[in-house]
Amino acid sequence: MRRLAPALATVCVTLLCASAAAAAPSSPAARLRAEASRIDRELALLGRVSGPPGLPQHGVVVRVGFENRGGYEISVLAYGQTVVLGVARGHGIFDFRTSLYLAHGRVTPTSVQASFAGRGSVSLRLRPGGRVLRLPDGLHCPQPAGGVVGRSGVYVGRVSFDGEAGFTSVDARRVPGAAIDVGALTTCLGPLPGRAPLTAADLPGSGAAPSGQAVPGTPTHPTPGAKPTALSADAKLPLSRTVFAAEAHGTRPPLFFAVSQSSEGALGIARYAVAEGPPASFAFDDALSLAGVTPPPPFSGTATFQRGAGAAKSWSGSLAVSFLGAPGVALTGPRFDAQLTRGW
Repeated sequence: MRRLAPALATVCVTLLCASAAAAAPSSPAARLRAEASRIDRELALLGRVSGPPGLPQHGVVVRVGFENRGGYEISVLAYGQTVVLGVARGHGIFDFRTSLYLAHGRVTPTSVQASFAGRGSVSLRLRPGGRVLRLPDGLHCPQPAGGVVGRSGVYVGRVSFDGEAGFTSVDARRVPGAAIDVGALTTCLGPLPGRAPLTAADLPGSGAAPSGQAVPGTPTHPTPGAKPTALSADAKLPLSRTVFAAEAHGTRPPLFFAVSQSSEGALGIARYAVAEGPPASFAFDDALSLAGVTPPPPFSGTATFQRGAGAAKSWSGSLAVSFLGAPGVALTGPRFDAQLTRGW
């Protein structure tokens, strides 16, 4: 897999691309679990804007993915009556940007339909003749007829999308994809493997426990080793939220995150950007009274956090981020509530 959960769009998945088969787990059960686990990680990312994270307990999850002519990774992920169109670009797990568009739609095991508020639409059906995905023999569990838990192949119809300010466009008529009966799969094969560690819920200051983990209790003693230092700034409005976070941990390069979530009528939009910077790009004093950040692209500018007398603090500067479809989003100012903390 090219990158972890936050990328959402992976061009080639285990069940769809023959070139990936050699590197995939060898048994049918392992391949099914690997595909479902990957989808679960993607849904965990969406959980911050679409409800509880993770795969639904029952029903079918449909996913298609491809790369457009502009080099953007495009995916459609559909479950229940939620359809997500994802656009991603980047070069690694700590260098990428993703914009996700969430809409209500019609989802069946063989078709997906949804409209994205003037930005595009999805109308796809699975062409007969694709590969049937069956559970391996010898499992003692209630199974669907013939052990069939999904199908993979080619979806035909249309995926269209015009990005904001023309940053990219899509007009695809044939795309590879798969549909998986999640309930049958997990009933027979057990819980899915753990999720990738990085999701929107893992951002410092997000107010949520890391994906796949319970809310921790109060520690009784310090954790050995280097302690992570995190700077976060959170701006909440009635229909939108913007979060910036920086984290330094020992000798590791600082990581910078930005998340924007908004609603436009029935359409939900989530944008993510992640970058890794040099050591000097996140500086702070031992007393945690002063910190400064100068993140690399897609961020620009600088920002300074400073504590004053009592509870006073300031978060100022020219820091901004260019999301896919939303360039130059300001990440400082009076509407942001900033915090500088260190792990225990």
